[in-house]
Amino acid sequence: MRLEQPHQLTLDEAKQRINQLADPLIEGPHPAGVEIRDAEKVWSGDVLAFCFDARKGFFRTMIHGAVNVGGDIVVFDCDIPAFVIMFVGEQRILDAAPLGATVLHEIVEAVV
Repeated sequence: MRLEQPHQLTLDEAKQRINQLADPLIEGPHPAGVEIRDAEKVWSGDVLAFCFDARKGFFRTMIHGAVNVGGDIVVFDCDIPAFVIMFVGEQRILDAAPLGATVLHEIVEAVV
């Protein structure tokens, strides 16, 4: 899953805004009874790498991604396992996942 958003901030301002959103998103609350565990986020230069264990009932999967902050664009990439997309559907993931459409929108809107 990829989202790109142009911005007019300095790199430091964009990174600060993204960082301010990251912890509350990890902490929740999360929709549809999804639990987030073992969340990690690490800045390396202008890239925020993240991963977390998403759980609901007996089902669990690791989600990995990165937010790359460029001089005039922020690129959000998140790897959703193919079997999750197959069984759940991409739109349902966007609508309900902790990093779903609303959250992704908040991330990219934070840097505009």
